[in-house]
Amino acid sequence: MEGHRAEIDSSLLKELRNKKFVRIIIEFFEPPENEQIEKIKDIGIKINHVFKVTPFASGSANSEQIEKVRKLPYVKKIWLDSTVKIC
Repeated sequence: MEGHRAEIDSSLLKELRNKKFVRIIIEFFEPPENEQIEKIKDIGIKINHVFKVTPFASGSANSEQIEKVRKLPYVKKIWLDSTVKIC
């Protein structure tokens, strides 16, 4: 997938305007392999948790790191990690 760029959540883009580092959720096309997680860590993203059932990992990153990780062919979308409230 040359030229691939994962989508970035609009809420994440807004948050990056106000903060240097943000909590993120990385969505993969398939559950990530250890080598893929290590590549993301090498970019400088701090991975807090890799989910077992769904193809997601949580962590924190700055805008430069997010730009680098979004070019990885196995990354589908990058979300803002935030609290969800059900009314």
